[in-house]
Amino acid sequence: MSITIAALCRYPVKGLSAEALDTLELRAGRPVPHDRRFAIAHGTAPIDPAAPRWHSKAHFLQLMSNPRLAALAAEYDAATTTLVLKRGGRPVAHGALSSANGRTVIEQFFAAYMKGELRGAPRLVDRGEEAFSDADAPYVLDRQPVLGGRP
Repeated sequence: MSITIAALCRYPVKGLSAEALDTLELRAGRPVPHDRRFAIAHGTAPIDPAAPRWHSKAHFLQLMSNPRLAALAAEYDAATTTLVLKRGGRPVAHGALSSANGRTVIEQFFAAYMKGELRGAPRLVDRGEEAFSDADAPYVLDRQPVLGGRP
């Protein structure tokens, strides 16, 4: 069996647009770096921002439930954790997600943009080296996957 990789992408903020990558360093037993590192949680979500753990996607803004997110383009700089949100090609919000002020700017944008679809004030949460993916263990395998019942 041969595998061809046609594109490399990650989603730095769960539910927002993908970021195309030229290269990607993978580590066994770890998620793709910065993939779904951040998420916009509903204010009612039982998430401790100081120690966020995995929760189902129902606790976050997501394309399946919030299709207005598709109108936004997200640009993320991993070195500075800066997120730029664009709508129609024009910047509408930006902030460094590693700073309280930057997170507040992004949260205020979503409070206005997603008004009526949020359950409580939105909270931007950071999972660090983990991921807010749809699975509790979104890791790169450290062994050959089992296909057709054979390793």
